[in-house]
Amino acid sequence: MREWLSQSIHWGQKVYHFRCDVMPEPQRQRFQALQAQLRQWKKTWKKNLPMPVGLEGALEEMESQLQAFGKPFYHNKAFSFARFWGENAEVIWVAMFAALTLRTFFFQPFRIPTCSMFPSYSGMLTQLREDWQPKVPAWKAPFRWITTGAMNYHYVAPCDGRVSIPIFTQKEARRMGSLFRYEKQKGIECFSHWFSWLPLQERRVYTLYVGNQPVRVLVPGEFTDMDALLRKKFFPQYERTADLFEAFEELEFVPQRGMCLRTQTWVTRGQPFLHFDILDGDMVFVDRFSYHFRQPKIGEAVVFRTEHIPQLGRNTYYIKRLVGKEGDRLSMQGSWLFRNGKKVTGHPVFEANGQQKGLYAGYLAKGSFEGGKEVTVPQKHWFVLGDHSPYSYDSRYWGCVPQKEVIGKAFFILHPFSWRWGRTQRANPNVDADRKDFVFD
Repeated sequence: MREWLSQSIHWGQKVYHFRCDVMPEPQRQRFQALQAQLRQWKKTWKKNLPMPVGLEGALEEMESQLQAFGKPFYHNKAFSFARFWGENAEVIWVAMFAALTLRTFFFQPFRIPTCSMFPSYSGMLTQLREDWQPKVPAWKAPFRWITTGAMNYHYVAPCDGRVSIPIFTQKEARRMGSLFRYEKQKGIECFSHWFSWLPLQERRVYTLYVGNQPVRVLVPGEFTDMDALLRKKFFPQYERTADLFEAFEELEFVPQRGMCLRTQTWVTRGQPFLHFDILDGDMVFVDRFSYHFRQPKIGEAVVFRTEHIPQLGRNTYYIKRLVGKEGDRLSMQGSWLFRNGKKVTGHPVFEANGQQKGLYAGYLAKGSFEGGKEVTVPQKHWFVLGDHSPYSYDSRYWGCVPQKEVIGKAFFILHPFSWRWGRTQRANPNVDADRKDFVFD
């Protein structure tokens, strides 16, 4: 009865404000009197007192009034899904429409997968940790991901023996984009357990062997730096993964495994032998609105479609920095980029790269710049480069971007909450950082 009283007051107020202008004057006055009486009863009716005389009759009268004037959003039950949707469906649809409108025409979120714009923007990064460092506790992992975007991976030896890693043949390696053998598996991860019966996510599964015992290493499907990670961990004498094909003395053929690379790492049972973090790529907001009213400026990080770029062709999005407009002459000298005979300006990242500050490695004259060549940007096209020039697949290799394919500029890094968080126009070369802390190939 108390719940009925509270619901009647609540819905009476809604219905009155919604329909008071169409109520006949006698019914409107009676409706107000009932509301006042119900509020008074609710205020004075204590739990240790009996129900007020006449309350049930007043509630039934209010119910009839609500039924008469409260349609279409009022129903006779205290709560029902019909009432919920009747009251909230419009709000939900308006919110969805507003969100889709904002995403389509104003601000669209993107998760950056690669490190071609590192360190201004980061894709998936790998950091090796010392084997002796403890595994991150399960209760701490979600908070660590929120604040830093890092997920921890920690593996111990199931037995005594030498660590070996199965590899692809050279032909398979070119096709799969990896030297070390892996399989793709779909499922979902929950509390460090992998459920393959619910194929919502894709993982790469690398199988390492300690002696004759397999150790499965599951990483995200879009993570492509596993080769560099394993090379830096087990073969630090090689600077590039491609050089491992020269390590013939470390190759061995094992039945049912194929070709394997033997490492020089010997471990005992229970000993950690592989410990690393994968840092998720930056979540950025892209401003899709500004370029309807102005042209992009030199130095802005632009996002563009690749579907109509012949050398790329995939229906996806890239993020690069605009360095040249139509008619511009571009060249590279040392680690500097030149535009029309002068050092390019427009963003502090250009100087940070030229001076190789902090994590900025400098521009690398590869592709169309190789041999000191100069590039002239054709009409209705733009020339774009990645800030991480030694590891960026950009206009040096596949040409210029048609102007109509650019959809907007990156303007805010939403996640993770690292030194890059915030508006992207500010340049922070992070001069205290060490490139050796990260794994690249």
